[in-house]
Amino acid sequence: MTRWSIPRGLSIGSLLVAAAVAVPDLATAAVYPTNRCVSVKQRDAGRYCRRVLKAWASWATTQDSARRDAAIQLAGSDLDDAWAGADAKSLMKGSDCSDTTLAPADARTMIDATVDQVVGDLTAALDLGSMPEARCARRLLGAAAARCGSFLRAEGQYIRRLDDDPQGSARDQAQARARARFIVMWTRQVVAKGCPTGASQAGLEALLDGLNADVVRDTTISPHVDDTQFTTISPTGTTDYLGRGFTPVCMNSSPYHYFVKRRNREQAPGVLSGRRRVLGGSHVLDPRV
Repeated sequence: MTRWSIPRGLSIGSLLVAAAVAVPDLATAAVYPTNRCVSVKQRDAGRYCRRVLKAWASWATTQDSARRDAAIQLAGSDLDDAWAGADAKSLMKGSDCSDTTLAPADARTMIDATVDQVVGDLTAALDLGSMPEARCARRLLGAAAARCGSFLRAEGQYIRRLDDDPQGSARDQAQARARARFIVMWTRQVVAKGCPTGASQAGLEALLDGLNADVVRDTTISPHVDDTQFTTISPTGTTDYLGRGFTPVCMNSSPYHYFVKRRNREQAPGVLSGRRRVLGGSHVLDPRV
């Protein structure tokens, strides 16, 4: 049976529950398999973003397109392998993580599109034939690379153990430090040295923030769930999870069902709380809804 992850943005408020369902307390258990899987995927998405932007940063001063493309291709292969490995480990523990997140090819496409915008905005007004301007592009792209990687690494650390930092304070602090480092580099290159990039600090940060939010959304709110109507999930039979078998039924022994609908990012804000658990045989990544 396919196991569904119902993270923070996916409403389970419309669950069809005719009776209380036995829910084991997993508070002292190991890291929830889907959380671990998503953590790896977010971290490695950040690594891919960092490596692609660094490849472009190197290209700014060398103009070696072949070397840039080879570095990006290798980064993509590594991302695919890392995500496949995360899926395999999660599946061994009874959770189909691949069914709850976007595909690695889609993640690469998403990241590449943002990187192209960042590179284009940064370099459009620069003369890369001028070494001072090429160095400026390299340093700013390197700063963007570090920022992108740090933001998604912080997201991955947060989702791995939600109970350790339910308010996301550590994540927010890590991202604030990454943002500050980017601003320092921007100030040095553009304000102090007068680098004539046509990009703006706010514009670049908006692109990177948007990418971070999109990656988080598509690794925690299943892209495979319809966002226009509720989908009925009907767990049948016994589901083995963490060494125990669960057979969800309603009070009168009638079949158990629940409804899920994908929410967009704007509908899923706020601080979340709660314990990781199994509900009706469905994997709950983050029941903080």
